[in-house]
Amino acid sequence: MLRTTCIALAFTALCAPLASAAPAAEAPAPIDWRAAYLSDLEAAHAAIRDHHPGAIDPRNPGFRERLDDGFAQARALAPKVGDGQAYWFGLRRFAHALGDPHTGFLRDDADPAARWPGFLLVERDGDWVVARGTGDALPPDGARVLDCDGRTPAQLAQALVFPFTLDARLAAHRREAASRALVDRGNPLAPLPRRCRFEHDGRTRGHVLAWQPIATEALQAMIDDALWGRRDPAITWREPAEGVAWLQIPTFYPESEADVAALEGLIARLAAERERLHAARLVVFDLRGNGGGTSSWGDRLVEALWGEAAAAYRPAEAPATDWRATQGNLDYWLAVRTQLAPRFDADPALARYVDGTIAGLRAALASGAPYYRETAAAPAEAAPVTPWPLRAPVAFLTDGQCASACLNFADWMVRLPGATHVGAETAADAVYIESRFIALPSGRARLLLAQKVLRDGPRADMQPYAPDIAYGGAWTREAVTTWVLGLLRDGRLAAAPGASH
Repeated sequence: MLRTTCIALAFTALCAPLASAAPAAEAPAPIDWRAAYLSDLEAAHAAIRDHHPGAIDPRNPGFRERLDDGFAQARALAPKVGDGQAYWFGLRRFAHALGDPHTGFLRDDADPAARWPGFLLVERDGDWVVARGTGDALPPDGARVLDCDGRTPAQLAQALVFPFTLDARLAAHRREAASRALVDRGNPLAPLPRRCRFEHDGRTRGHVLAWQPIATEALQAMIDDALWGRRDPAITWREPAEGVAWLQIPTFYPESEADVAALEGLIARLAAERERLHAARLVVFDLRGNGGGTSSWGDRLVEALWGEAAAAYRPAEAPATDWRATQGNLDYWLAVRTQLAPRFDADPALARYVDGTIAGLRAALASGAPYYRETAAAPAEAAPVTPWPLRAPVAFLTDGQCASACLNFADWMVRLPGATHVGAETAADAVYIESRFIALPSGRARLLLAQKVLRDGPRADMQPYAPDIAYGGAWTREAVTTWVLGLLRDGRLAAAPGASH
């Protein structure tokens, strides 16, 4: 997907900066947070209703219902909005109810310092258990949460986490909710528990939560470690056993020249050693931690290992995209064109994309059509190759964070013969994409708004891939490697039927 520069737009014109500096000699005027909340909420509701493709999507009537019901519920929270945190979490709750991760709010104000009760919770086999405690008076590691203030773990997640963040439809997010439930980010709309009951070694004990500050970076590191294990962030090729090639690819978004060189090196080595690997015992694509980036990296990995044989299994792109045709969306693209025009000579593809979008929106508006439909050329069909050249089984390993370009790589893996998806369910992507910023009346936040919807792509809206073989253990390198090699030893990772010998 082309990522364009977002320009903050007011509802009729380019907006001013989000916050104007007050005169040096004057004290800043007090903020009426309730009034700011209501004005921004109403503006956001109108903008989503009038410009988001989901609001009129005949394939998703539930979107408009969620929009209007969420707006009514958010307005009912107004009496509780008395400060900036209530303002912020009220808006977040409204946007989160839509179920569209590409539509939401952004603010420039810094979050308050995090607080925690001195220990972390993690999900293990459906239970919430204590981990990472830091004091003798705390519940012991492994103690199971029974309830907090009378609410079960499932009820805590529904009250404290899912109305504001994460997605209860995704297994990885349900797992992460345990580690977010007892983290205080200053949300006055979700009062913190005071007392929890735990069971450990057959005994039940109560514990009064003593909330204390913790550095956000340290807290996030502990959560990541508890959820995913300490990972080596490097892009590497290793061979943990004879005949086993293990490609560790934690990103398709290389942020350094070294990462670019590492990805290029993997691809070159795959191509150079293709014949050897075709006869190997196992090839592993380890995508743990890969949240996406540029899809062409995954395409090139497939081409390097499978060559022309992969062509018959190329995932079909969405054959059509519907852009919501509104004057506001057209104004945004006209502003984008003004900003990006100096790059058009050097990047004719960008020029075609921007000018084509503008022309399509104009034509739809002129005809009164609700959408401008952008169609993709049908890919050339390729006949399956027989016999299948890759004799080695392939394991595609994910840990729940696979999204965006990683999911596009997964589209290949679930179709290619002899590839087995192992590990945990992937993340998921929305069909509503190509977001733009809209300024809100108070200037305290901005709305991020999707403009188009993918039609009939390889995955439905927010559809993850479930693994063929699920993993429930620790996500450390050693544990995962041992598990995958055990699957190979036990004959659970098989080459494609009809592979050449």
